[in-house]
Amino acid sequence: MNIRLGTKVLSLILIVTSVWFLTVRVGNASADPFLDGQMKNVESKIGHWERSSYTIACLTYAVTALGAIVALAQSSTKKWVKGGAAVLAGVSALILPINRQFFPADDRAYQKVATQVRNKLDAFGYQLGQFSSLDEETKAALRKKFEGLLADIDQLEYSTIYNGGVASGGSSVSSGLSEILLPSAWADQSADGIRPPAWAEKLPTDERNLYFLGVADGKTFEEAHQNAFLNARNAAAVLFAKTAQASAQLAAKPQLVTQLATALSNAAEIADTFTAPNPAGGYRAFALLRLPKSAAVFTAQSIFVQTGVPYDNTFLNNLRSDLKN
Repeated sequence: MNIRLGTKVLSLILIVTSVWFLTVRVGNASADPFLDGQMKNVESKIGHWERSSYTIACLTYAVTALGAIVALAQSSTKKWVKGGAAVLAGVSALILPINRQFFPADDRAYQKVATQVRNKLDAFGYQLGQFSSLDEETKAALRKKFEGLLADIDQLEYSTIYNGGVASGGSSVSSGLSEILLPSAWADQSADGIRPPAWAEKLPTDERNLYFLGVADGKTFEEAHQNAFLNARNAAAVLFAKTAQASAQLAAKPQLVTQLATALSNAAEIADTFTAPNPAGGYRAFALLRLPKSAAVFTAQSIFVQTGVPYDNTFLNNLRSDLKN
């Protein structure tokens, strides 16, 4: 009787487990395999942040514990105890610089980023999961939204872990760039012309973003601003096209090169602008565009998937580095 009951219970457990496993596998698959793969990449980053948080916390607790042991050992008169305490004090002293060297933030910062990014990813995954199939227009819209999500994640990581400053709305760094790169730009205009902002004289560079500059004149403030923005977009498109044409695989596909250049330049967002009266009349404007490298790679990969062309790793690697004019 007991054997039969145990067999039934075991069978029920196996059935429930199998159903749960199949449900999870099916639930994790969406109508867009490309986005599924990209979401797994973000999951991998979340795992890295969580492991870093746990590691830092363990190191912190270890230093605290070692300090307590060393303090208690000071009251002992035994030489071996004092010798052991000295060794533990040395280990504790080594942990601190190692921690600072490999982790630019504390465990709470890593955990904060992991939690917030997971929430964003879960929200996007829930929305994506509502579609059993996708037409091309909906697919393009969802991929555009995921592109923006990547930019938000990139900025969140930069501002929280690397102390880059929080951007307004997660999509612009105008306030930070103005404070860092635009000192006294309004006050120090030279008498014979317009003094451009510092970021216009030397484009900012960092490991996470690509920057593009546009300069233009206009009869009105808004016209100059819009012309500078368009010039920056055009400059980005020209550079992306030049980079794509440097690849032997892409050079033979001019239509694909144009498509990549257009999509990538359109993905760049305004990071900062500067407009001032032009002594010759009208206005002169400067526009700085920013494109996170992670968003650039995703945009290019989506174009490759859309057109059925295999990934061009040379081009993708160039996007991950600093593009050269």
